[in-house]
Amino acid sequence: LPDAPRPREIDTLNQADLSLMAKSRNRIGSYYHGKFFADRITELRCDSRNLDLRDHIESADLCLIDGGHSYECVASDTANGLRTLAPGGIIIWDDYFWLYPDVVRFLNQLFETGYALTKIKGTNLVVHKSQSPPPGQ
Repeated sequence: LPDAPRPREIDTLNQADLSLMAKSRNRIGSYYHGKFFADRITELRCDSRNLDLRDHIESADLCLIDGGHSYECVASDTANGLRTLAPGGIIIWDDYFWLYPDVVRFLNQLFETGYALTKIKGTNLVVHKSQSPPPGQ
């Protein structure tokens, strides 16, 4: 989310998300700031439901979905992730467990529509690998 989110940007966040957002504000980027690879990371601080990724279609080898936990947020983040995923790329969702029923419901529905999803045993992670392009392409 942006540094100063507007009410409509947090209207779908549950209490756990609001608490996490408040606690993490001063830690954003702390794992990579000052590291040799920091210049290869671009922070997009916005409401991901309004994120325009047209310039990134099929460009990502890995997408991690770990944002808002409402059905609307997970659906929006997943649509963005799937659009930006390169052939053969991997998308990972975090928080697939009882505390976040909308994440569980969305991913179960995605699976039921035919997406190949795998839950990683012993974690709260679910993974999907996009189809690789045919050989020679």
